[in-house]
Amino acid sequence: MLVDEKVRYYDFDGMTLDELRESLDSIEAECRSKGAVGDVRIEYDHYGYDGAFDIIIAFKREETEKERTKRVMKEEREKEKKRKVEEKKRQKELKELERLKKKYEKVS
Repeated sequence: MLVDEKVRYYDFDGMTLDELRESLDSIEAECRSKGAVGDVRIEYDHYGYDGAFDIIIAFKREETEKERTKRVMKEEREKEKKRKVEEKKRQKELKELERLKKKYEKVS
């Protein structure tokens, strides 16, 4: 499974195009060394009301075994939690059904 990774960079201001090209090549190489798959993108993270933003380098990479294990365990916990909620709801409905049966058996 591919996961998103984002790296913040703030220091492009005032660079010449040659310096920017070198910097971007270096950043791309760093992302590739971290396992980037596909495109390495530049994104803006806007914050505040004055138009301020951070420049972010974003890419996708394969998840590590540790991340996969954590994700699978989380999914299993969520599935178990959902199963318990459904079981509790089912038990509540069965109790209500029994209550109504008793109520209407007395009426008949």
